[in-house]
Amino acid sequence: MKYDVILLDADETLFDYRRAAREALAGTCAAFGVPFNEEVHARYHAINDALWRLYEQGGTTQEALRVGRFERLAAALGASFDPAAFNAAYTAALGEGAYLREGALE
Repeated sequence: MKYDVILLDADETLFDYRRAAREALAGTCAAFGVPFNEEVHARYHAINDALWRLYEQGGTTQEALRVGRFERLAAALGASFDPAAFNAAYTAALGEGAYLREGALE
């Protein structure tokens, strides 16, 4: 049997997306001089999750979500950084984080 396309859901199936996201956020915070800890991680996830829910309801665009999450994070932390640049760095770092889940074969 010939297959034209094979689709794989890699996030949290083959790859540890949560670890990649955490490492990307920690690295981006370090690059922008923002201290990273569990509180920052939790705040980011609360903001990000709320904006994704808003997006799913048609209340925002993906671009506004991607930059807006870091605008809100900066405000919540009292930090000063360019949210668009932070998002670009975070997205690039996230793409580099390919951590296989336990049991996944390389």
